[in-house]
Amino acid sequence: MNAILYYDFGPNKINGSLLNMIEYYLAAYEHNKNIQLLLINSNEQYKQAYIEMIKERYILDGLDGFENNIISIRRNALVRKRFDVTLSHSTGTVYNTKGIINTKELMVLCDYFLDNPDYFYSKALYNVTYYGEMPFQYKDLQYNFKMLFNRYKLIPHSEDNLYIHSPQNKDRSFLKEIQLPDKPMIFRGDTHVKNFFASYKTFVYYHAHKWFDPSPRLMHESYFYGKDIMYFNKWGLKDGSFYRYYDLLENGLTHRILNKNDEIVQRLI
Repeated sequence: MNAILYYDFGPNKINGSLLNMIEYYLAAYEHNKNIQLLLINSNEQYKQAYIEMIKERYILDGLDGFENNIISIRRNALVRKRFDVTLSHSTGTVYNTKGIINTKELMVLCDYFLDNPDYFYSKALYNVTYYGEMPFQYKDLQYNFKMLFNRYKLIPHSEDNLYIHSPQNKDRSFLKEIQLPDKPMIFRGDTHVKNFFASYKTFVYYHAHKWFDPSPRLMHESYFYGKDIMYFNKWGLKDGSFYRYYDLLENGLTHRILNKNDEIVQRLI
């Protein structure tokens, strides 16, 4: 059996790591109906919230029964599981599962801290391969994270608002420093918002130097939905937002499409 692992902090903390794992799960499930998405430290209420989010965000043709293979599991129960191929990702997942996974092969979508022993699956214990996109990440293989754009639901129209995304920053005084179109503004939250991508036409990323963003998704998702993209990084900090913005300018979505041809999906199916 193959599995995708995610250590769950609850639906009040929706982040890119959870969406990454959901999308890789759906991409693999299309071709392997036995794969499981294991929500570690989760419960049925959280799981149902994520299933409703999936139904709201994605076209699910050919994915009948995907809900049955999303499983809430306690961390200590993971020890009794046996896997062939396993995919892991976020620092929280690595930290809470290292040493207790029994798997023949382990793949990791790299996050920021994977060169720290506390957030690292030992190569002495696991047949592990690290897939990394950013130059600051520890990695065995260079790999561009991908997104399930072929299953994103289209939106009929968008409100003419600015969506202001400034991670870990509640000080909005920066809005006086930057030039923005004269439009209503909406701000980032941590919970899932229905019809979110219909709520704005312009995506604004302001780097406040309060968070090292390892691999942000929203600017690529916004680009897919035809939003204008504005990026402010006056410090020139080279985190994931920097590299993804300039990659987006150069390549668009050409190497971001998650499907059966992806090398990680191939190993999961």
